[in-house]
Amino acid sequence: MGKKSFVYKSALIYILGLKILHKKNFDKRYRFMASFAKTGDTVLEPACGPAILEEYLVDGASYCGFDTNEIFIDYGLKKKRNVFLGNVLNKKDYRPADVVAVCDVLHHLKSSDRGHFVEHCYRSAKKTLIICEPFRRNGFFERLMLPYRKFLFSIIEKDGTNCPKLTEGYTRDELFSEINNGFGVIPSAAQRTINEIGDDLIAVYQKS
Repeated sequence: MGKKSFVYKSALIYILGLKILHKKNFDKRYRFMASFAKTGDTVLEPACGPAILEEYLVDGASYCGFDTNEIFIDYGLKKKRNVFLGNVLNKKDYRPADVVAVCDVLHHLKSSDRGHFVEHCYRSAKKTLIICEPFRRNGFFERLMLPYRKFLFSIIEKDGTNCPKLTEGYTRDELFSEINNGFGVIPSAAQRTINEIGDDLIAVYQKS
């Protein structure tokens, strides 16, 4: 296990950081993702963090999440959430669910691992796979501040397992392309829609 940034050493700091980063879009993201789970549905969230999504699910939906971060899992268990320690690259940690939802995960993984991860998620989804992923803006100001942004990103995003780099994340166009291409593993026959909320694209794949 690698070093964790302060953000990943406290569930409360992590949640607060997300709220500051996303502002009004914090609730919008989770409400949108949760809207696909109906009463009686099972929901699986790989790399669940402190299991924020569970708070937004309709009554009667059954949630399960897993993560490599023991601090986040302990937080979730204290909140009486159904979470356990697990790794997104270990297919044994997956289980079938009506809805599989992943949020802010892909940019933490090596590009060579992303397809395997998405494939595990898609195979586990009985009805719906939701992928929410931030994109990297590439305007003049962003390019001007790139050295500073890369440095800050490398410090904050150390999750204890991976050491993601800003430039390994997707630009908006790249993410659109990957979603439409099913990340190279989702069949073209699967229905897909894309919703943009702030600096995130949320892909929804529906199995017929």
